[in-house]
Amino acid sequence: MAKFSIIIYLCGAFLLSNCGLTNFKSKNLDLCVAQIDTVNHFESGLKFYLNQEMDSALFQWNLVTSKDSNYLKSLYFRGNLKFYLELYPTAILYYDSLLRLDSNHIGSLVNRGLSQRRVLNYNSSLKDLNKVVQLESNVSSNYINRGITFFYNNQFDLALMDFEKCLSMDSTNVDCIYDIGLCYFKLNQLVQACFYWKQACDNNMDDACLCIKEYCR
Repeated sequence: MAKFSIIIYLCGAFLLSNCGLTNFKSKNLDLCVAQIDTVNHFESGLKFYLNQEMDSALFQWNLVTSKDSNYLKSLYFRGNLKFYLELYPTAILYYDSLLRLDSNHIGSLVNRGLSQRRVLNYNSSLKDLNKVVQLESNVSSNYINRGITFFYNNQFDLALMDFEKCLSMDSTNVDCIYDIGLCYFKLNQLVQACFYWKQACDNNMDDACLCIKEYCR
């Protein structure tokens, strides 16, 4: 509830900055009313989204874009909704629209990159995820996301570098530890693979324990 109140507050602040008293006394009144209506639909959609009422959320955000096709938040959340529903080609279209308006929108770059990976467009995925790493080089999850795409694209050396970078930033990240083991396995370095899988298994990573049982005698 507190988070949603903050969102409402920020929307209100946006409206006050764009529809101040001067505008309410001028010919721009219709524009201000339209902006308020847009934000109301967006907030309603967000409530439904947080309650996992996806059809209702999409209906509200469709209303937003019917009134303002360039409303960034609506494009982003509609893309996220399609991503959540595993409708990746449609999600990509929404992220495309948003990124034409803001080419450095981190969330859209990440999610479009992940969507491209889900539909096996690895080169397109890497193009987005490379840019994400350039924009936010201090976020460990960005290296995980790119590393996984490298891995699926059979670029195991590059995947290993990203997972090791992640681990250097977050030494307790069990996913990174496990993924390093997978890379070493693909590179035919079984001793190293088992070393990292054991660490992951000791931290309750079930998949790592299964790998040890299968490959590490």
